[in-house]
Amino acid sequence: MMNDLHNVALDIMGECSFGKGFGQTNPTKDIDFDFDKSTWERIPSAIFNGMTKRYQFVYVKRFLRRLGYEIEFDWPKEMISAIKAVTEERETNREKTRPDLLQHLIDEGQNPATSMKMNVRDVVDQMSEILLAGSETTSGTIACFFLEIMRNKSVKEKLLKSLPILGPEDPIISSKTVRNGTEYEYLEACVKETLRMHPIASEMGRKTGPEPIELMGYLIPPHTVVSASYRELHRNPAHWPEPMRFWPERWLKNRPEGVPPPDLQAFYPFSAGKHSCIGINFAWAEIRMVAANLLTRYEFCELPGQNIDWRQYITMQFEGGSWKVSLMPRYEV
Repeated sequence: MMNDLHNVALDIMGECSFGKGFGQTNPTKDIDFDFDKSTWERIPSAIFNGMTKRYQFVYVKRFLRRLGYEIEFDWPKEMISAIKAVTEERETNREKTRPDLLQHLIDEGQNPATSMKMNVRDVVDQMSEILLAGSETTSGTIACFFLEIMRNKSVKEKLLKSLPILGPEDPIISSKTVRNGTEYEYLEACVKETLRMHPIASEMGRKTGPEPIELMGYLIPPHTVVSASYRELHRNPAHWPEPMRFWPERWLKNRPEGVPPPDLQAFYPFSAGKHSCIGINFAWAEIRMVAANLLTRYEFCELPGQNIDWRQYITMQFEGGSWKVSLMPRYEV
């Protein structure tokens, strides 16, 4: 299911960014482009492979830079060509414009280093990083959401009972409906509790300045990356009683007696301040919509005998990326 949710997130990002999905969830769907369809469908894997190379050699680049050498790791050529073709199509055929992220960058984007209008290469770089940041994080959060729901029987029963039962032909539930609808209040609480226990961007690093500083008795050298763990904060019993308990009732407006309120001063799933997640509202909308539209139509059961371990990469992920579940329709077939 982890892989399936990642494919869903990639296609959502493709639709909202370029106006076209990447064929990850429906490979048979025609994609209206003037170049090879398979090239477009390979863009997500090219982005992840390219970003992996950049992270692998980041310290090598710094070392070589001190010796006077400068090396750059570029995106795959066919990926650049594909995104460039879409960008040029928009620029030459204004009738095909639509209010998506690509169009915004074409019309309003500026290179922060030069304050000049973004060229095609600037757009490629921005769109690549947006696709990476907007797919891996949300799909991981949604996977953790379903993991907790399926491993907490009482929560699952209460959640399914609170939700309406919809069929394939019913309208898609919007994020606003989940946010404001009383019948989705417990679903919203489950999402927030997931973000507490499993903040996907679990650590945030910042670099110290040119002078050493002393912090809590520790001497930190200049230009040192110091990382604060949101995960540890969200699981600190001083702020969250029974921190390892998946307890959505914390987030309800009318909490049952004995349920502690959430400590919002110790809740930062999207960071905070001017460096907080720029896509926070998009992430909330995607998580709400995917969770609501799946759970109103299907009941999920985890296949037995699976042990989920975690690994820290760019974000926190399931080890191996595999997690198997079964789905049963809640509606009459």
